[in-house]
Amino acid sequence: MEDGELSDAEIEYELSTQAEKTQNIKRECCRSFYYYHEILQTSESNTIDYKQYSWPIVSPQITRKLAIEILSFLNTNGGAILIGITDLTYKVIGIKLFLKQREEFTKYTECYRLSNKLIKV
Repeated sequence: MEDGELSDAEIEYELSTQAEKTQNIKRECCRSFYYYHEILQTSESNTIDYKQYSWPIVSPQITRKLAIEILSFLNTNGGAILIGITDLTYKVIGIKLFLKQREEFTKYTECYRLSNKLIKV
């Protein structure tokens, strides 16, 4: 084995660690509902990010920051941004939306669902 190459055991460990991380992300992000004040068990990582934003986002700085985070996930291995979760404690606080705001929020998030093309930020 040459310098810098991983052994079979190291590769197997890396793959199992990655598989475990993927399962944790799916468990937290792919649910259809969350309980109010629930504490999520998965911490933030390069594939999961929690945001405590309210809606509508009126600050251009926050809008830009969120767009950059969405695009960075699209440019790498993908991931999920969960809005309505506190950054430090991972507590579900939700966001209050009226029907019209839900429609706006859905339209806003769908405009960032792009194909797998790389996008420079």
